[in-house]
Amino acid sequence: MNKIAKTVEGILKDSKIGTAYERYDISHLWDLGEQIREYSTIAADKSDITAEVINYLEHHSTRCVPLLLKNAETARRVWPRREEFLDFVRGVSYGKFREVLPVFDPGFVSQHRVSKEDLDGLRSILPESTYERVREHVGRLRDKYDPSRMSMDFDTFYQDLYSATVRLKGIVERSDAKALEEFRKSFTPKFIEDSRRLLAAMKNEETFSKIAKQLAKGFGQDLNTKDENLEADLDKVIYQLSRIRTAPVVLRQTLRERIGIARLGELSTLMKAASSDEEMEQYLRSQKLLRQMRVPEVAG
Repeated sequence: MNKIAKTVEGILKDSKIGTAYERYDISHLWDLGEQIREYSTIAADKSDITAEVINYLEHHSTRCVPLLLKNAETARRVWPRREEFLDFVRGVSYGKFREVLPVFDPGFVSQHRVSKEDLDGLRSILPESTYERVREHVGRLRDKYDPSRMSMDFDTFYQDLYSATVRLKGIVERSDAKALEEFRKSFTPKFIEDSRRLLAAMKNEETFSKIAKQLAKGFGQDLNTKDENLEADLDKVIYQLSRIRTAPVVLRQTLRERIGIARLGELSTLMKAASSDEEMEQYLRSQKLLRQMRVPEVAG
């Protein structure tokens, strides 16, 4: 894990010039993805490797957003050879790289049969084009290959899911009365119940076939928002899951492989805990009991 921390520190340059994305040295991103892959083979708990890495980095005073780690994993998946990756990112900022990464993702390429000509064309404009032009080019390709926008950017989804879970957990564990009141005003008991059903449906296809039919057809598809708060994070998560609900099976399988279901389950539990004072107290009691069970007995 120490090797991962050093690589992250190498990516997060000290320079204060330009945007945060421009300050990232992405030449080390492939190495980070390889190190995360290696660590995942020996980790005791494989349910959420990204969260485990983030916790380690925070305890060693290194700030890193989950999106960077997920992008590193995807970069390693897209480019099997380090030399190919380095050739691709030469002269390319992290902002532009992150914008095009979902298009080069093998899952997107294979599902939508993206042509090599279009991929090469996108690659050719990266070094000299502005971020805005690159984004427009990506938009045109998505219109061409995925006009319904059915495909999911799994890296960004994990970032939203992680943010929603951490924020909601903080509110519940602090028993933040004001924040809890706002949460309950924003999300009705019915919405929380249906959201938890949707989260549970992602466990496997058998569960999905049973639970998804219990939800209204358009549930969650009017929630897309660009704000930066707990409500927005939750809306983004439920919106994306509502979209993948009607997508091909392969996308839900990919969700389980790349995101896992542990954090989905944790968010569901926290939404229930935040829904009322009674549920919150029950949650806090169960967490206290779990912590006590983890403390080893001291020999007398």
